[in-house]
Amino acid sequence: MNKIYSKFLDDCNNIESYYEKLVELTRNHNFVGSTNEWIIDNFYLIVEQRNAIKRLFRHKKSIKELLAKNEDMYSILKEIFKSHDYNLDRHLLIKELNAYQTKNDCYYSYDTVRVIPILITMILVDELNLLCIKREEKLDDLKKVNEVITKLDNDRITNPDIDFNDYIKIDEYLIEHPYYLYNLNANLKEFGESSNDVFEKLNKYLEENNVDLKQVINDEHLSSIADGLLVSNLFNNMRTVTKLNYDYLCDKISKSEKLLLSNATYKAMTQESKNLYRRQIVKNTKKIDEYKYVYNITDTVYKRGRGRNECGFKRDLCIRLKEKELGHGRHRHHKVEPEISAGIHIHLGIHGRKETRDHKKRKGNACYRHKF
Repeated sequence: MNKIYSKFLDDCNNIESYYEKLVELTRNHNFVGSTNEWIIDNFYLIVEQRNAIKRLFRHKKSIKELLAKNEDMYSILKEIFKSHDYNLDRHLLIKELNAYQTKNDCYYSYDTVRVIPILITMILVDELNLLCIKREEKLDDLKKVNEVITKLDNDRITNPDIDFNDYIKIDEYLIEHPYYLYNLNANLKEFGESSNDVFEKLNKYLEENNVDLKQVINDEHLSSIADGLLVSNLFNNMRTVTKLNYDYLCDKISKSEKLLLSNATYKAMTQESKNLYRRQIVKNTKKIDEYKYVYNITDTVYKRGRGRNECGFKRDLCIRLKEKELGHGRHRHHKVEPEISAGIHIHLGIHGRKETRDHKKRKGNACYRHKF
């Protein structure tokens, strides 16, 4: 199993376990905090994304191979999201992806573009899992504090003069778990003068270990705010991913696509026809440079002085079109034959409205040859 995909499933399972723990806590009327409430309210997004990606892996074996080939893209995307604290809308994401290509003098292949939404989902889920682990540790610390304080409260009913030092352990755990210290401090204050002795011992221990209690309290406040912002950014980005379809990304970040779009005929095609070209380009460039290949086939028409309304593709881009795939006719295969005479290059059939003057006459033909 692909290691990125395997990690994604593990992350989803961990998040689900934490979600179930939160649900149980709220069912018992325990306060879980605003960050955890975000997780409870938006967990359905994790379920949707997990199911969608599992379906892809079940039905499209090529996705596994593409993910394996694009582990570096995972790192690129993760760095982009981290640099913006996971607060990106799709426009800023597109800007950053294009900036990376420019800075590194590289391009994203069609295969890479295809897996970007999947990789983004996995990155967001990975970060959410880390946040859940962090928040679960804090919940455990809070639970320990509550257990100590509850026992102390109950014992004071029968013995008002109990020694707080018998209940509160002053050791390295306080330093290693600042959230525990933060909540212990807040709860001890509720006892007023009764907790003076244990506070004196606590402050002395912290001073000996160069721990500033005020700084710990401030850091925990800031950490809580940061976690709240992060969880909202993560879930908002998950909603954004659904808008990052393949066609949109091709238009916005694919250098190969921008070369093709410089041709008026290709630009006028429907998305179905464009996808046929893209798939054939991917097939033809398995062992060669995709961008150079597209540059060569689109540049040929200009070198030969052809008009801008032509789609200047060479013979090797001839595609067998399935009428079934384009929604016309039965299962017959139609091949677009190249016109070689008079310097005219191959033109693939364009399926769509208003793409030729005699479109109505040709209705029923999945593919046909353009004439100029």
